[in-house]
Amino acid sequence: MTVAPDIPRTTPPAANEPGIAPFGSNELRLSAREWLVSIAIVLTCLLTIPWIWKHFESFAPQSDYRIPYALSKDYWLYQRRIEQVARPGNVLVLGDSVVWGEYVRPDGTLSHFLNEQLPAGDRFVNCGVNGLFPLAMAGLVQNYGRAIRDGKVIVHCNVLWMSSPKADLSDPRPQNFNHSRLVPQFFPRIPSYGADANERFSAGGNQGNAVFVRFDLFRDADLHENG
Repeated sequence: MTVAPDIPRTTPPAANEPGIAPFGSNELRLSAREWLVSIAIVLTCLLTIPWIWKHFESFAPQSDYRIPYALSKDYWLYQRRIEQVARPGNVLVLGDSVVWGEYVRPDGTLSHFLNEQLPAGDRFVNCGVNGLFPLAMAGLVQNYGRAIRDGKVIVHCNVLWMSSPKADLSDPRPQNFNHSRLVPQFFPRIPSYGADANERFSAGGNQGNAVFVRFDLFRDADLHENG
């Protein structure tokens, strides 16, 4: 009499089988107390990391400083700059590459020549960012420029951003555009914005949290460099 060999089980056991714990395939399950500790650690990091980072990363820009082109999406740096210069007497000049100074040196920008007209100088501050269309500017100021409140500003509106459906993002065909993380992710709907749900939730959850935005910026830079 020949005995058939045992056939290895190819399907995982059901969770309701005797001796099988629910979610037993998970390597780690947190208790209620461990969840509370984890939440406390995350909240502590959110509150302390910005303060620690500002003390360890020196930031003392000189006259005619502007956000470096390569760091146009570093909203953490932009927020620090705004907090530094948004004080009585200063006038912040907001806009896109026209204000930032595309194709010119820092001493060839609008804010520089405005300061030349004043005896004191350095009153007008270059707060322009490359590729900053109006909707992105609104998101930048709302989420990372709260220090501007009640201050004096000059806002440059480049009508180029309203010159076509593609430029003003009303074209229904999806397209890639600068500063997509600054625009509303769900409401109101932007016809040209074709990001998937994962990207939208990620961007929406990080809006207003410049530290997480900087982490994403560094991660994307590493992926691009090593990709």
